[in-house]
Amino acid sequence: MTTIPLTKSLVIIRTDFSNQEVWEKIRDVLGAPTGNFDSKVVIVDDADFDGATKGQLLGLVRASCTHSFMVIVDGKAILDPEHPVLIVDLRDTLGREFRAIPSSVQGIETSLSMAFMGFEHLADAVDGGGVFRGMRE
Repeated sequence: MTTIPLTKSLVIIRTDFSNQEVWEKIRDVLGAPTGNFDSKVVIVDDADFDGATKGQLLGLVRASCTHSFMVIVDGKAILDPEHPVLIVDLRDTLGREFRAIPSSVQGIETSLSMAFMGFEHLADAVDGGGVFRGMRE
């Protein structure tokens, strides 16, 4: 398996290559600026990662990334109409995960990088379907 670039930015890894059009849609949302802030992401779009599991990616990312979480665009994200990506903790509880709609990822990034709240708080804010859609008022 290929290595993941050394980075301080959020790592987004594509592990499903079944639908290029859907992938591009998800990628564009994940990489879009939010308000006045540019998106600081590293997108890993390499067929060597096709079918890679969270466990396989954890070791690679932990060795190359100082960020607190990673995003995996897997089969569920590609197939589900809302494209919920997998958010995986790299610090507090290594490997803890939850799903999030792509448009909420920059809010997750801001909350964690500014220490507004921890991964656990965000993971506990998923809806009844297990998907984070942003913080509710």
